[in-house]
Amino acid sequence: MSLIEGEDNHSSIKYFIPHHAVIKKDSLTTKLRVVFDASAKTTTGSSLNDIQYVGPTIQNDLWSILVRFRTHAFILTADVAKMYRQILIEENQRNLQLILWRSNRDEPVQTFRLNTITYGMAASSFIAIRCLHQLAVEYQAKYPKASKIIQNDFYVDDLLTGFNSIEEAITLQRQIVEILNSGHFALRKWLSNDASLLNKITTDNNLEKGKLDLSNSSSTKTLGIIWNPQQDSFGYATTKCNMKGSVTKRTILSSIAQIFDPLGLLAPIVVTAKIIMQKLWQCKLAWDESVPMDLHSKWLKYRESLNLLNEINVPRHVICKTYNHIELHGFSDASEQAYGACIYLKSINSAGKAQISLLSAKSRVAPLKPITIPRLELCGAVLLAELYEKVKQTLDINIDNSFLWCDSTIVLCWINAIPTKWTTFVSNRVSKIQTLTRIENWKHVRTHDNPADLVSRGIDLKSLINCTLWWQGPEWLKGEQANWPISPIQLGTVNVEQRKVVAVMTQNPSHFELFSRFSSLIKLQRVTAYCYRFIQNCRHRNNKVIGNLNTVELQDALHLLVKNVQNLFYQKEINQLKLDKSLDSKSNLLSLAPFLDSKQILRVGGRIQNSQYNYDKKHPMILPPSHSFTKLLLRHEHTRLMHCGPNLLLSSIRDRFWPIAGKTLAKRIVHDCLLCARFKPTPFYHIMGNLPKDRVVPTFPFYNCGVDYAGPILIKNKRGRGSRFDKAYICVIVCFATKAIHLELVSSLSTESFLAAFRRFIARRGRPSNMYSDNGTTFKGANNELLELGQFLKGNDNQREIQTSLLNESINWHFIPPSSPHFGGIWEAGVKSVKTCLKKVAHTTNFVFEEFTTLLAQIEAILNSRPLCPLSVDPNDLDPLTPSHFLIGRKLTSLPEEELQHISTSRLSKFQHLQQITQHFWKRWSRDYLHQLQVRTKWKKPTQQDIQVGDLVVIRDNNTPTMQWKLGRIVELHPGADDVVRVVTIKTASGIRKRAASQICKLPVRACE
Repeated sequence: MSLIEGEDNHSSIKYFIPHHAVIKKDSLTTKLRVVFDASAKTTTGSSLNDIQYVGPTIQNDLWSILVRFRTHAFILTADVAKMYRQILIEENQRNLQLILWRSNRDEPVQTFRLNTITYGMAASSFIAIRCLHQLAVEYQAKYPKASKIIQNDFYVDDLLTGFNSIEEAITLQRQIVEILNSGHFALRKWLSNDASLLNKITTDNNLEKGKLDLSNSSSTKTLGIIWNPQQDSFGYATTKCNMKGSVTKRTILSSIAQIFDPLGLLAPIVVTAKIIMQKLWQCKLAWDESVPMDLHSKWLKYRESLNLLNEINVPRHVICKTYNHIELHGFSDASEQAYGACIYLKSINSAGKAQISLLSAKSRVAPLKPITIPRLELCGAVLLAELYEKVKQTLDINIDNSFLWCDSTIVLCWINAIPTKWTTFVSNRVSKIQTLTRIENWKHVRTHDNPADLVSRGIDLKSLINCTLWWQGPEWLKGEQANWPISPIQLGTVNVEQRKVVAVMTQNPSHFELFSRFSSLIKLQRVTAYCYRFIQNCRHRNNKVIGNLNTVELQDALHLLVKNVQNLFYQKEINQLKLDKSLDSKSNLLSLAPFLDSKQILRVGGRIQNSQYNYDKKHPMILPPSHSFTKLLLRHEHTRLMHCGPNLLLSSIRDRFWPIAGKTLAKRIVHDCLLCARFKPTPFYHIMGNLPKDRVVPTFPFYNCGVDYAGPILIKNKRGRGSRFDKAYICVIVCFATKAIHLELVSSLSTESFLAAFRRFIARRGRPSNMYSDNGTTFKGANNELLELGQFLKGNDNQREIQTSLLNESINWHFIPPSSPHFGGIWEAGVKSVKTCLKKVAHTTNFVFEEFTTLLAQIEAILNSRPLCPLSVDPNDLDPLTPSHFLIGRKLTSLPEEELQHISTSRLSKFQHLQQITQHFWKRWSRDYLHQLQVRTKWKKPTQQDIQVGDLVVIRDNNTPTMQWKLGRIVELHPGADDVVRVVTIKTASGIRKRAASQICKLPVRACE
């Protein structure tokens, strides 16, 4: 061992390798080996092996070397002495190979550095083999045959090669020694099957003749394959089994793993162990749990039979001397438990005598999933084709003919037909067989002449030792081909596994069937929930669920519908997220940062995870815009919110869902609503007028108000018998600055009823400064009464104690025409919205007064939650500004969020914090909402019709019966400050009154005639 004491300053990285001794008593040279543990972790959590590349496999596998090893007449084996210690490492890398050492406990610990590659390092094997190959490359032009042997016949440091003559062996042995000595790789432990050859070769130190353990294992417990050079045969070294102790899955697997049989010569024995192990897995036993009695007895019998392994001697050489014809014969078979294949090599000498020897075999246990015997037979044929192809590529001799035998006529029929004729399972395997082999090579063999039958069913070791069918194949195979038995079975056409071609007209299901069967979301959700309950009850018969649907079932049904829709439209994105891949740059979901939740539902990622909202609002479920389910969802929400507008619809739906192109879809839903369409007027448009000061100056909510009536509504006076319907009206009060709405139910159009409602309004909202209304007698009478009462209280000091908050100061009442921008705000934000919400209960209801008051409160909450500003498509945008923010600080229709009292609100007091929130609302009002009032959103230009005195017009009136039109003639025009006529005086059959120009339609001349 080359060691240098001390440390090198070329590398600042140092690594100390733990090491220990391994004793191998049966070794001919080194009884004690030092093994270094480069996998030991350092303080960084990594080991030296973790930072090394292992390197690719550049040498032949042991199976290929052994197969070629059996075809040579004269054999030589050797190994490289201290192979790793002949390869130096770069000096700047040696500090990674430091060890600690002292000869006894009294000496101080010394540090040594290893200069060569070391056992236990991940890259050591590749580096050593690569050095051998480099020597072969450098001498390839001078010694081509010797270089080829070095590249192909070395297994790590062991050489297993052969020659056709002693003269060739002597020449090539000297060339190999010369090539390896140039790299200081000394060959030792030479062995040969010919004593004269061993005496003539050049060696530095001939060792006594022994046996070669091909298992290359340091464990003496391994049932390793042994080559005996004196007998030129393979044998197996066994240790006497210990029958004591418990039999568990761990002990059985440990014993099976000790059987080393790379060529498969013991395949009929090994397959029995594999079947036992498969049955243990089927029993689902723990590693140290006792096995069932039947397997216990079978295993003990099998383990005891392994003591006979040392009686097996298999001739190494499989080719007769002076051969002139070589054939390969392969056999395959299958049973319910396993399938396998074996290859025989037949050689014929000049005298016509044939020698047949088992070359190699492979076995597989049948899969746990039930499979038919013909399919298992086909799997065996595939295994034979693969084994045959590998043998052909490995052997260096010329193969004159090949025959592949199978006792299944169905499999032979499959192989002789085109693959596309059969089902997918058969087609894929037949295609592989036809690729690796020629169809004409496949023949039929009777079952009792098929040696592969022993592999598929297993045989005890005592019977295998003297089984000529296994070791030499069927007896008739030694004769000429003309004398081989002819199978009476003719290969005809079979229908087993034949692909059925059926012409079927199919419709590609682009959506879940239930989506097209229901026009109501509630019904679709409930039907899906019942279907899902039925499935669960069928699966869990002992725990059935009956009765009405609960909330969990309805929620699960909704999630199931959402998942189905997402899988139809976003399958590509879902698959990419499941594989932890990034979405394509062209995906329309990229800006949403989508992810899959625990239920595999696609949700918006967004950037508001740290907000106080619930999970659904922070991560709404993504829906496509064109699917019928998305439309059903928005249509249901539109109806639930009493036929709200697009902004409120989209704002509400985004509390749980995120429809793509939501704005466009919400507008389409509202536009397509038949009930909403019936209440849309077709006005006579003029250009929009300028907004008054009261609507664009920030003030307290309800400081400047407008009032109007909606109705009448028929309401029951009581419950039960004898009830009657009375007329009632809705008093609508609108804040001009915030569009906040206050609703009060009044019993009549009298002044007293209005003043009672007005007092209730002031008690809850505060006293307004300015009130605007039309010229209704109810409002004029109320104004007169308030003025008279105010004058009376002002001049009577004795009555001041009865003053209320209503009359502390006078209220400025303004009477305006319907065309005024003030009245437009009242109508659009108040009366029209209330009437829209009351479409389903517009005429008669079954409500009593108190119940209808509750309904109005809910309508008021919905209207005060309408967004003042348009919603953006950004999923990280917060709630839109609504009138309710100025009233209570949040939307009235939203659920209350969790109170986080433990979180500090900076250094502001509670009052300051509330003031800050209010200022934030007004800032958004002036920044976002007020700017929108600058633009004329409609009536951008007047219609082409010009209104003149004397024109005949049709008056639009919602109370007009069907198929009747109310006519009138214009007698006076009332232009505004911008000289635009928005109000006209019309003479009708019932009298003369003012009308808004948007409520009339001018008749053409022909209609007047």
